[in-house]
Amino acid sequence: MNFSRWKDIAELIGLVAIIASLIFVGLQLKQSQQIALATQYQARAEATHQLTLAHIEAGYVSPVPALRAGLSENVSAADINTLLWLWIQLDNHYYQYQAGFLDEQAWQAQWRNTVETYHMCELRFVYDWRKNGLRREFVELVESLDDPCIAVAN
Repeated sequence: MNFSRWKDIAELIGLVAIIASLIFVGLQLKQSQQIALATQYQARAEATHQLTLAHIEAGYVSPVPALRAGLSENVSAADINTLLWLWIQLDNHYYQYQAGFLDEQAWQAQWRNTVETYHMCELRFVYDWRKNGLRREFVELVESLDDPCIAVAN
């Protein structure tokens, strides 16, 4: 082989190395962006948690429209505030799962919590009010469940 042929091979190897490096950097940037978004989402959920705790401690109930219709004595301000917080947490868990930061087993445990919470018919009004602040993908997933509360309402 002559020198020109070796030079061409070296340039080709160099070009492939540069392309591989750029692909790697792109993947790293994408992963960093996903981590940043998940961190922001988690921070918002944590801020809501802190606000909810303050409301529970003060006995304050968010102005949920269904409260004006009169509720059972069994429903307390803490129940309402806890569920307002819980729906945001469940949406956050689903987001974390979709982003790959929550494994399948952990998500299945959270999904069972989601189903159980959605099936709390006496407190469904909290979900109905809160769902406007949840991600559409999560709302669609939750509302794909069978709804035992429809039979209860009739």
